[in-house]
This record gives sequence, C-alpha cells and structure tokens, in this order.
Amino acid sequence: MKVGMLTSVGDRCGIAEYSQDLADGLRKLVDLDVVAVWDRSSPWNAYLAQSTERLNTADVVHIQHEYSFWGSVLPRQNRFFEQVAGIGKPIVLTAHTLDPTTQVLGLHLPGPLPRKALKLMLAYYPPYRQTIERATFQIADRIIIHDSFAAGKLEGRGIPRSKMGIIPMGIPAANLEPGLGDAFRRKFGLEGRKLITVFGFVRPGRGYETALDALTKLGNDAVLIIAGGPQTESQKAYVDSLSADIEVRGLRDRVVITGYLPDEEVPGAMQAADIALIPQEHGTGSYSLMVALGYGKPILASDLRFLLEFEDVLWTFKRGDSEDLAGKLRILLEDEETRNRLSGKALAYAKDHSWDKIAEKTVEVYQELI
Repeated sequence: MKVGMLTSVGDRCGIAEYSQDLADGLRKLVDLDVVAVWDRSSPWNAYLAQSTERLNTADVVHIQHEYSFWGSVLPRQNRFFEQVAGIGKPIVLTAHTLDPTTQVLGLHLPGPLPRKALKLMLAYYPPYRQTIERATFQIADRIIIHDSFAAGKLEGRGIPRSKMGIIPMGIPAANLEPGLGDAFRRKFGLEGRKLITVFGFVRPGRGYETALDALTKLGNDAVLIIAGGPQTESQKAYVDSLSADIEVRGLRDRVVITGYLPDEEVPGAMQAADIALIPQEHGTGSYSLMVALGYGKPILASDLRFLLEFEDVLWTFKRGDSEDLAGKLRILLEDEETRNRLSGKALAYAKDHSWDKIAEKTVEVYQELI
C-alpha cells in the first residue's frame, strides 16, 4: 500500500513533530511519501501541480489539517480547498484543530477594533462559518480525531460518526541519558529549586498568567520554567509583554523563559522538571502533554474537556483559577508519594501508546477505506 501524507514539514510546530513521529512508524508498514503543504521556494501554482501529481500516485492520501497551513483563513485567501480539489484518491484527514470560527479568526486575541469588528461579522456569516466548521471536514472519506470530545464536536457540526476514527496521539520516545536534567539546572542556576515546567511554544491562551498568579501563592523555592519561545515573529510581542508582566509582579528570580529549545535541549528541560504544568485555556489537543507523559512526569493540567480524557493519569485544576492551581501545586510539591504515583501512571500510558502502535491503528483506517 502506498500512502501520501500532506502535512507541515520542517516547521517549528507540534504538528510537524507529530507528523514526523507518525511517519517513522508508518514507514515500517507502508510505502509512505511525505509531501509538504507548500514548499515556499516555489510559486504556489507550480507547487500545487507538482504536489498533486505526487499525491495521486498513492492509494490513499492522509492530510494533517490545521487551518493556518494553507495561508490566511480569510475568504479567498486560504488554499486548502484548491489543493484538495485536485486529489483523486481516498482522503483521510486528521483534525488537529476544532476551534470555533471565532477562535480560528483570532477574535480572542488583541487587535485593532475595526479589524476585529469585521472578523466578528464574518464569524457569524453562515456560509463562511459552514466552510470553516463543516465543509473542511466533509471533504474527507475518513477523519481521525484524538478523543471522544473531538468526535462529539464534529457530530455537532453534522459530520457522521461513521466517518470518524479515534486514535490518540502517540508518545514520543524520551531521552533518558543521565545528567541532562542536572546540566539544565546548572545552566539556569536552579540547583535545589522545585521546577514547575510549562513546555511548548509561547503564545496567548496557554494560561501563563494563571500560572504566574499561582506562583505568587507558593514558597520561594518554587520556580516556573516556561520551556519554549515564540513560534512566529508576530508572537514575539506577546513574549515581551509576558516578560514585562513577570517584572511587574516581582517574579524575575522565580520565572525562567528559556527561549526556543532545539530538539537536543528538550530532554534536559523535561528531566529537570518536578511537575509538568499544562494550564492552557482552550484547544483540542496538546503535544506538550504527550512529551510530559513520555518522560513520566507528574502532570497537572487545566480541566479542558480533552484533558479530562486523561483523568486516570494526571491531576486537573479549574481552568483559569489560580487559587485552585496553587493549592494543587502545593500538594504535589510537598507530597513525593503522590508525584511518584502520577509518574508511574504516565510511564504506563506512554508504554501503551508508542508511535509504532499508533501507526498500526492508522494503517487499519487506510485498509478499511481502500
């Protein structure tokens, strides 16, 4: 069986890493051709013809979907349907983003009022909303989602359950080489401190402000590690504002923003963490969670619906509630037995959800389709 996978390639994003990990597993089972959504060194029309020709040599085409991959989400500026129109083979689509149209348009982010007003009108214009929330997924013969919450959201948009397959994210293999965590602590002068680590790209909506509020309620030995940097140029302004907020709160000595971590530096940050914190305020998936599970970290996460699917392996706190977050962090930091129990559950989950096992389940979807 030959599979063409259309995805983000070589970018600094969780879906690119997800795709690479899945591809490594799939290559053991099928003939896989990974095709970039767009090689921007080529004009779009030329690349569209070239990529479509490659994809149509496959038995099935697997699209890793996130709205931003195909340009702006504004009308006539997104190339997704243009690319899909030329594909003549069965399509499997993994839905990585199921945000409502208001969030897809970024209405939860700061911006000029006139532009936000126009976007608000667009968000509630029925034909456009139907394109974003339903038509995007109707083009697929099969849809892969990661949990039952996502399946319910798609059903609510009129997508039949019979088209869906629930396959959780795989767990990346952890690098457990001794000493990497100690080296990370020495680099930032964190020996003897208790590290609460939020891993991933730094952008609005990930709950950093709630974490900062909670930190002020904990002892001075607790340090918040923001292990990452901005994903795009436009997000640098947010990181700057977050740094200024840290200064205003008087937390300069208790918060570290590492900046972007290349792959070889991630293991040190994860090994050093005492607690992995996932305080995000919205979303339908988290690759950062998968990384934390792989390293067997005790995890405390906000009570988003998709995160409640992991209740057996982590603790949750009320989203946006810094009092609840601080109280549960305090318990975890003081109770080694509870941390060890959560760590064991994370490692057991990771063992049962290797990328090889996820690849096998994905191939079953291809086989059912063709």
